[in-house]
Amino acid sequence: MKKVYPYRPFRLRLYEVVHAQDFNLRMLAELVDVPYQTILAWNQGRCMPKMGMLLELLKVLNVRFEDLLDASLYQRKF
Repeated sequence: MKKVYPYRPFRLRLYEVVHAQDFNLRMLAELVDVPYQTILAWNQGRCMPKMGMLLELLKVLNVRFEDLLDASLYQRKF
């Protein structure tokens, strides 16, 4: 059975932005100050960064929130 990762839109945009800026995932992990495994999980769509880490990621990549993801992924469900 094929695994389905719910954060695929984020994963695709992250991949595009990182590669457009000639970063690699190890460099990004160092710049954002997270373990490489965390970046891999984001890149594979298994999870997404929490809001504080997302803000740091946006700063490092020098992109807007809208450039990296759809706001609906961060809506809380009560």
